Amino acid sequence: MKTISANILCIIILLTTGCTTKKFIINTQPEGAYIGNFFKSDVTPMEEKITFFGKSAEYHYTLMKRGYLPDTVIITRDSPPEVNFSMKRIDGVSVESTEPIELSLHNVNLLPVNVEIMLHKGVGNMDKYEHSDELSKLAFTGLNEELHAIHSDTMISLIDIPVGQNWQSTSDELEVYLKTLKPALLAYYPEPTSILDILERNEGLFSTLLEQVKSSCTNQYIVFAWCRSIKSTTGRIIGNLVASMASATVAGIETATYGMPVSYADPSAFAIDNSTLFVAYIVDPNTGEVLEIKQRVVPYDLTERENLKEFAKLILTFPSKQPEK
Repeated sequence: MKTISANILCIIILLTTGCTTKKFIINTQPEGAYIGNFFKSDVTPMEEKITFFGKSAEYHYTLMKRGYLPDTVIITRDSPPEVNFSMKRIDGVSVESTEPIELSLHNVNLLPVNVEIMLHKGVGNMDKYEHSDELSKLAFTGLNEELHAIHSDTMISLIDIPVGQNWQSTSDELEVYLKTLKPALLAYYPEPTSILDILERNEGLFSTLLEQVKSSCTNQYIVFAWCRSIKSTTGRIIGNLVASMASATVAGIETATYGMPVSYADPSAFAIDNSTLFVAYIVDPNTGEVLEIKQRVVPYDLTERENLKEFAKLILTFPSKQPEK
């Protein structure tokens, strides 16, 4: 008991001695740079209140701006109230970000859509997510079949690429790179994010497509998309049902005995989260630059044919939908 009390006392001393909150204004030259860390992100100049615990506490902020080398700003309790930071130019890279684009059903050209099915296993918080290669292949084939089956002239264009070994390896390479990009940072990355090198290395797959898109009299865009679909297994559904019933029973007994439940139970741990994330990367065919990243989530998985049909309709008309919330 004495040891516990001593530990609590030490924690209180650590929290109450040397704890200081200061306000800083962080400026960059030029201004308008992205600045952020794990807790907060903004655009410079940024005003920030920082609480320091202990004499050696410091906060690191990442700086990014198109055409400038990324850098790190370190704020300590001894930093001046106004922190000024000069960023260094990258030779040969324009500081101008790409202007916002307007997508329509007539300027979007969709590549075959990748699909990944993740099985949600286990009970409650003792769970795990596991990739299903078999279900992913079935969903990929089924979704792309549905896209072609219901396609019409009033929907976005579909790009016919043979989905053999060459496309599989190329799409995997595209997906690995594109997943590293964050939508909110596209305008701030030091250099334009581009897949041009991948397109050029796989000229046999894309040459005809690029010629057709570039020769159009209107601005056309290529879209690479992937989906991650989560399906709760039958074992998880049954296990969660039994566990939630048992939890309710225990809560009833505790209420009768003590006047209130005394055991903690997290209802969200037993939720069934069948859902699908759709991510579309809009690419300029002339430069390979990734111009926008659009995301949507729907409350169903892609292991059922009816769901695939519904999802295919959403994809084929996504430029005309309301912006994501």
